[in-house]
Amino acid sequence: MKKLSSKINIVAAIAISFVICIANYFFYNCPYPFWDNLKIFCWADYVAQKLLPKEDNRNDVLFVNVAHDKKVIDAPYIGGMPVKKVITDRKVLSDFLCIVDSLHKSGIADYKCVFLDVMLEQGFADPENDSLLFSKIKEMDNVFFTRRHGKELLDSTLCNNVFYNNYYTSIIETNFTRYQFIQDGKISAPLGLYSNQTGNSIIKLGPLFFSKEHDSRIGSLCYNSPMISIPNDFYNDNSNSDSSLDYEIVFPYYDFGPFQRTFGKEIVVDELADKLDGKMVIVGDFINDVHDTYKGIQPGPWIVYLAYRYLAEGKHLVNWLQMLFFLMVYFLISLSILYNKGIPELLKGISFIRTSRLMICLTSFLTYGLILIILNVTMYIFFDTIINIFIPCTFFSLLELLLTFRKS
Repeated sequence: MKKLSSKINIVAAIAISFVICIANYFFYNCPYPFWDNLKIFCWADYVAQKLLPKEDNRNDVLFVNVAHDKKVIDAPYIGGMPVKKVITDRKVLSDFLCIVDSLHKSGIADYKCVFLDVMLEQGFADPENDSLLFSKIKEMDNVFFTRRHGKELLDSTLCNNVFYNNYYTSIIETNFTRYQFIQDGKISAPLGLYSNQTGNSIIKLGPLFFSKEHDSRIGSLCYNSPMISIPNDFYNDNSNSDSSLDYEIVFPYYDFGPFQRTFGKEIVVDELADKLDGKMVIVGDFINDVHDTYKGIQPGPWIVYLAYRYLAEGKHLVNWLQMLFFLMVYFLISLSILYNKGIPELLKGISFIRTSRLMICLTSFLTYGLILIILNVTMYIFFDTIINIFIPCTFFSLLELLLTFRKS
């Protein structure tokens, strides 16, 4: 009977371990950040960057700021009242694309792709300049722009040039924590840029997400809504600052509009010839389009780029070595509980814990949580991903509670 009981405990521990790993995977693909380990993620990210600082090489991207290139337009009436809207000046965008295209065609500087993080939707029309911008987008290769869910494009023929660019918050976590690569069945901006540059993508098969190789083969199991690491604050207090800001841009953006108006087109063309070659170009508002993150206020285009880099570096793929490590951890903890060697047994000398089922459950939850936090922070240094601790802690504490009921 003891041998049979031992085998049952081992099988049960294995089953519990797999259930927790599977639940963690599905939880990590949830678009809404309920019970996210944001504070643990912050500490893990802080420790990792202190112990093993990574080189922030951003030589593959050119950020172009259009915060100073705005235009007021007449929007559709709301409730019979005239409405004014502020949009990004289409003429400035057209001028920029014309220069990029001319440098490309002349062979002076070639770009990888251009992403316009601006709205070209119904309600944001500029009839005077829209047609010129749209014709230039159609004429060039690899030029894309952003779109929000439920919004119609000003030019429906540009549907192949558009990516969705939303992120989700909840009552629990109101700031940016995770980026969803496939959003309601639509390709997001980072995933679209990643697919354009590598030919790879992400595909959903039932409840699972897999990488899709450029030759259409189904690749490794992957995450769709991972927590994105922000290696550096985009803004940094320093003496060398933009005239309208009180901080220096660590990864400088290029103020195309003001530079062109101040120095003239010829100077700007020469500068872009040096800055553009071989780079991805991300155009957006780096001052007003900002989001709250664990590293403070960060520009939206910067977050898009970081999510793209996350994909390009393969961090969205499930790391089976990390998965195996935590599977073994869950197995050992489950086995210790089933063999009556769990937290209550270790703390049986403390009378108020031993006699209160509520205290048994709470103590188990907190103790296993502490163990998993330490392991999470340690493993993040090597794998750049963390696992959710709420699910395993709940499993283990409820298992402890269930066993105390069976004993009584």
